[in-house]
Amino acid sequence: MNFSFDGNFKPKRNINLGGIRSREDKKSLMAKAQADRRAREQERLKLRSAIKIQAFFRGRQEAGIIRQQQRDDLHNLLQQLSNNENINNKSIVQCVQLFLIVYNSGIYDATTTSQLCNIFLSPITKDASNPTKLIQHLFQQQQEKELDMWTWRIILFINKILLPVINTTFANSTTSMTSSDDIQRILEFLAVAMNPDTYATNRNAYLRIITYALVQGHLLKSIHPIIGNSELVNNALDIVTNIIHCQPPYGIAPSNIRQYQEQQQSVIKPVIMSGLFGGGDNGSVTVEQEEKKNDIKLNREFILDLIVQDILSISFFVDKLPPTLSTHYMQELPFDGVLKSIIRLNENNVWKNQDESVANLLVNMTQLAKIQPEAYLKGALDLYAKSIQALLSNISPSYFAEPKSTAFNQQQDSDLSDESDDDDYQNNQDTIMTDVHVQHEQVDPRIKERLEALYDPHHIDLLVRHFINLAAPTTTTEQSFVSSSTTTDTIDIQEISGDMTCLFNTLINQWPSKKDSILNTLLYHRWWSGPKNKSTAIHLAQFFWKAWSNHTYATIIFNDDDRIVDRLSEAIRSLTNNGGGGSKIWATLYLLCEMYARLLLTIGDDEFFDKKSLSNNQLTLQQTIQFSRHLKGPWIWIV
Repeated sequence: MNFSFDGNFKPKRNINLGGIRSREDKKSLMAKAQADRRAREQERLKLRSAIKIQAFFRGRQEAGIIRQQQRDDLHNLLQQLSNNENINNKSIVQCVQLFLIVYNSGIYDATTTSQLCNIFLSPITKDASNPTKLIQHLFQQQQEKELDMWTWRIILFINKILLPVINTTFANSTTSMTSSDDIQRILEFLAVAMNPDTYATNRNAYLRIITYALVQGHLLKSIHPIIGNSELVNNALDIVTNIIHCQPPYGIAPSNIRQYQEQQQSVIKPVIMSGLFGGGDNGSVTVEQEEKKNDIKLNREFILDLIVQDILSISFFVDKLPPTLSTHYMQELPFDGVLKSIIRLNENNVWKNQDESVANLLVNMTQLAKIQPEAYLKGALDLYAKSIQALLSNISPSYFAEPKSTAFNQQQDSDLSDESDDDDYQNNQDTIMTDVHVQHEQVDPRIKERLEALYDPHHIDLLVRHFINLAAPTTTTEQSFVSSSTTTDTIDIQEISGDMTCLFNTLINQWPSKKDSILNTLLYHRWWSGPKNKSTAIHLAQFFWKAWSNHTYATIIFNDDDRIVDRLSEAIRSLTNNGGGGSKIWATLYLLCEMYARLLLTIGDDEFFDKKSLSNNQLTLQQTIQFSRHLKGPWIWIV
């Protein structure tokens, strides 16, 4: 008998005081550990990000305070310098350095830029006849260190401040509030900085400044939009004129800026110099290495190339010049150098797909030739012919496209359909084939009108007169001109005739509707050679025949009927040999054929068979027979 019964019949719970052990596999355990690590990494990332954000905000806030203080210091310093107070080398250096640091291309800095330019241009001497400007005084110092440092300050001032102000102003012409007076003062400073007289005997400083302004700052491209502003065009032309006056030699001595930085470390200098070159990871700069790496060099050809690409390619540039400056400016411009530059750029394929620039350049070059034609074309006719031909070869046909009448095409279609059979027309309407007309882009009518000046009879007459003056022999009778030929005259005629005929052929091929006008001028206009009392009538076809008939291909290949086919391959290869000048003589033959084919339509039998004189028939009968022999052999071989 159990005497411990207390009345509770339910069994007692068995409690395990060791706790419940969960049996987890290895995979879930690893996943849980990775999740914990990611959570801890996320917390650390949030903490670092918060620290960086706080540091950046506090740094920018502090930088804003410092920059505002620098702006205030710059403003106060500019006020003192503007009032001719405390003008010394130290204050000017401090002003320029503060300017380079706080500049942000805003309205405030654009306005203060003109103030600083005005300080540099202010006279420091009382001599009213020949005042010395402050910038001139700075480069009259004899200490090499100070001179070198000021050279780099002016370079930075131009490339990092002045040119960005100009670019920003004209890029946002609708919203910019920069006044024209500020831009005018900036342009005046640039004109003085590009003037070699500013630097006295310190030519190395002048060359370094103008080199960096043109090569790295793209000075001429920056003043490109200013040419169209009538208020500022004079100042822009002063800059271009001073650049044109930059003559060789262009060698620059190595800079000593690096050793100066090693001697005197500064917080401002590395910032300024890294702003010019981009610097390395630590903002340090090696000027010598950068100049060698970027090939910062200047030469006469490079200057003229920039003037051609950035100035003379401006739309109607010559027309925008003030009448009082156009003649003077054109006298400063080396016309032959410009023509050589156009030819050189064409050889480098610069004009490819540059229709607008090529058209503008053609218009401007045509206008230039009209200002002083005797002075420009007298010694550069061959260069002019080559350059105009090069430009015409790179311009789009849309500039010479003739509008076709839609009514004429519809009437032509109607006439063709009326000729069809009535029964066929009723049952099966004929499909009329029409020409496919290429849709050309819209061309400024003013440009097209100016391009027509190339085809003007007066322009053609001007070119031919200069050509005759260069190539005509000094003979007094028409017959002696036809028969005379010396070695020197033959060489000159062949070379000059090749250039001129290439130009005329290009004009004809680019604008076929003007072919009649050009051929009529070349055939029926009369030119004279020699003194006034003994002048000789000149037939242009005689020039071209003489150039062709005395050439190697005519005398050796086509005069020997038995060997024409054997040597024709040599003549064909000459068509692609531009370097040897062989293609020029074929251009002469091509134009001669065009001219004589047109002439045969207007002369009678008696004029054709006349053996004594050249009246309307510009080739003698013997020359015509020889000409036909030259053309017969290749034609039979080709057929």
